[in-house]
Amino acid sequence: MLSFIFLCSCFLIGCSSSDDGGSGDDGGNEGMEYKMSDLVGTWEIVHTKYTRRENGKITDTGSENVADEHNRFVFYANGNFEFLEYDGGSKWHQDGKGTFYLRNGVFVFEGNDFEDAQILSLSKTKLVAKYKVTEEKGSSFIETEYTDTMERIE
Repeated sequence: MLSFIFLCSCFLIGCSSSDDGGSGDDGGNEGMEYKMSDLVGTWEIVHTKYTRRENGKITDTGSENVADEHNRFVFYANGNFEFLEYDGGSKWHQDGKGTFYLRNGVFVFEGNDFEDAQILSLSKTKLVAKYKVTEEKGSSFIETEYTDTMERIE
């Protein structure tokens, strides 16, 4: 299921005006501006919430712990990012990639994988992002919206 998440057209992540700017806590993020280094690193998805719609009608919702899947986002200092899907046995394969940058205090990601995404919260150790993935299957239009909680592992 998570593999499907990474097969869409564009990934934009917006940040709220509150931010910890690297203060080190996982709490409030008041009054600081984001820096590229706030996001650079490896983030593993530990929990996901989703709502799936087919032709506009909700067909499934859920909330689950996915830490044992070990899927990751890696954000590099050069402005590139990739999604790594875990294969097992300490092996991952790239299942999405793109670029990111800061524009007016908002992280913007461009690539071929996500739509309408935004950062809901960001600290030194925790990232919560919301995004959607769309796909056409025959005459059906399927849209899935995800809210993923990630932990920094590197």
